[in-house]
Amino acid sequence: MRVSELSSQQVWRHLEMLDPGGGGGGPVDPYTDPGGGAGIGLPPDWQVFPVIAPASVPTGPSTTTSYYHANSKPSSSAPPPPDLWADISGAVHSAATQLVDKFQNLIGGAAKGFDSEGQALALAKSGVNLTTSSAPLDAFQWLFDNKLTDAQRTANQWAQFGMDKDLYNTTVAKLNSFYFEWTGDQLSADGSAMKNSGMWQGIRESWTPDEVRNLAMFGNRTGSGQVLASAQFMGDMPWLSAGQTYTQTLQQFQQMEEQQPTDKATLAAFWRFGMGAKQLGGGAEATGVVAQKPLFTGTAVR
Repeated sequence: MRVSELSSQQVWRHLEMLDPGGGGGGPVDPYTDPGGGAGIGLPPDWQVFPVIAPASVPTGPSTTTSYYHANSKPSSSAPPPPDLWADISGAVHSAATQLVDKFQNLIGGAAKGFDSEGQALALAKSGVNLTTSSAPLDAFQWLFDNKLTDAQRTANQWAQFGMDKDLYNTTVAKLNSFYFEWTGDQLSADGSAMKNSGMWQGIRESWTPDEVRNLAMFGNRTGSGQVLASAQFMGDMPWLSAGQTYTQTLQQFQQMEEQQPTDKATLAAFWRFGMGAKQLGGGAEATGVVAQKPLFTGTAVR
């Protein structure tokens, strides 16, 4: 009989209980009995597969390493890195970060190797008081002096004042105009000579024309102390002692001489002559001023 003919469940169960030897040796497996005796057997071309017990499932932790975690390191209990800002107030932290960001923009972006966070931390620890009204100027000057190369300082003079290039150039031109009005000279100073110069102070302190005049006469913005030798009667800018400007003195010379003076020394001599004549005419011979008209020749000055 073949398996296909065992349509009756009753016959199927009967065959399972048959003993091929008649001695009660146990039930016949209708699938594995080769066909002798009472076994039904299977077709000779049916492959019999061995019964394989299921593999045991491990209950403990895996002893193998995941491919995706092959290079991972086991977690450690090492403490986190220290907070470098731990001793710095939030207000100072915020101010330092903002000032460094602005300074960075003033120099045209972060220079190579310019660590913004590191520079902010250095500024916060620099000793510059970042909570006063002068904090921005002091902070920009500190960054300019300590965090730029010589070449970068020369190319970005405006950054030390917290100015962009256009505002800086306008301010320099204005202060130069004030100073020229009184002296006939320029106040400009560039590069390393800028620091603590009259121009540097004038930009930082927004000097007025009178304060620029005081610088020319007294060497300071307040007009205190002794008049400078250059502004005294025998100096190279004697008109300053009378509160007269270079421009006014130059106009007087042009009106009287109908030409330009050759240099400032000539203009100073002209002014002394005029003042001496006034003093002699007013009975001030005791002043010792000799009224002698100077000789003017040569090329003109501004």
